Amino acid sequence: MRYLTLLGLLFLSLQSFSQKNATVQQFDSLIDKSSNYQQFKVIKKVEIAQFKNKLINTINSYENNINDLNAELKAKNNEIGELDSKNNKLNKDIENAQSAIETINVFGLNASKKTYNIVVWSIVGLLLAVIAIMIIKFKTTYSNNNELKENLENLNREFDEYKIVSLEKQQKLGRELLDVKKKLNHNTSK
Repeated sequence: MRYLTLLGLLFLSLQSFSQKNATVQQFDSLIDKSSNYQQFKVIKKVEIAQFKNKLINTINSYENNINDLNAELKAKNNEIGELDSKNNKLNKDIENAQSAIETINVFGLNASKKTYNIVVWSIVGLLLAVIAIMIIKFKTTYSNNNELKENLENLNREFDEYKIVSLEKQQKLGRELLDVKKKLNHNTSK
């Protein structure tokens, strides 16, 4: 857009330069066509009126060009102002978007992603440590429980064996007692 403006200014400058040269040439031509009277140049009123009209037209043309350029410059300045305000708004939007990207809303509190990640991973690590401790305790309790079961089974087995042995002893003693009673009865009866 700037290039077009500069190109337009350059074109108008060249045009005004050529118009200026044309005006100077017309003025020189007017002087050359005029007649001399003693030391003075005599110029016809018609030619001077034509020159005046051409000069006024040229001046009006320059003023119109200046007004057009001023209007175009004002429009460009307005456009630049609008673009600057849009640019500032976009920069603010970008900052807000980056802020929104870098923060997380957790339970109504804004926290940076770094802080959030540290807290979350700390909680995850703590939970993993608690789970590991619970697994270790479970394993030790399970192995202790299995050991107690084995001990109980061994004790029950030993108790069953003891009961069998005791019963056999009791039966043996009962038989011996009966034998002794029979002998005593048999000895007392003879």
